[in-house]
Amino acid sequence: MQVTCEAQAQSAIEERQRLARDLHDSVSQTLYSMTLLAEATHRLAKSGQLDQVIAQSKRLGELSQQSLKEMRLLLFELRLPTLESDGLVKAIQKRLEAVEKRAGIETVLSVEGIERLPVLVEEGLFHMAHEALNNSLKHAAASRVNVSIRSTGSAVEMDIRDNGRGFDPATAQDEGGMGLGNLKERAQKLNADLQIVSGLEKGTQIKIVVPIQEI
Repeated sequence: MQVTCEAQAQSAIEERQRLARDLHDSVSQTLYSMTLLAEATHRLAKSGQLDQVIAQSKRLGELSQQSLKEMRLLLFELRLPTLESDGLVKAIQKRLEAVEKRAGIETVLSVEGIERLPVLVEEGLFHMAHEALNNSLKHAAASRVNVSIRSTGSAVEMDIRDNGRGFDPATAQDEGGMGLGNLKERAQKLNADLQIVSGLEKGTQIKIVVPIQEI
């Protein structure tokens, strides 16, 4: 019990540190870019360069939408569902409703044969789902996300797919981007099998399989 509490406390500290980094790296940077773009647009308008004003205004709108998505995500992360009371399925459902649906992304959550799992397993799976969904929200420009969670009798499988722009997993891994390192670390802690299938303009599939004997 003490080990579990210490692990949860350490996890909470790491999440707070990550949130602080995300606030600086995402929302703050986007708002700064919007400020610079607004100033540039004002100068273009004064000089009568209307075509450039239209283009810059469009870009400003895109940045404001991006900033809104990032703020919704950070607000959700400040009040993450309590897995002990909500459970894995309800926690993921809350995430989809609070972030993806409000961003206009079509979501489907499928559940088959899943009962409550140990808290640390649910916590690991939830954070992996959260990371995968973050990648889709921030980088994929997806309009649809499907999440499937099921028990096969020998394992618990979680599958997350989007119809976004996709990426080259090898290149992303080499560059340390897309949160793939975090996904792999959490998979190792659960002794889970992690499969990432993606390609440029082909969407992304992330599949996690946790053997029943590890639960």
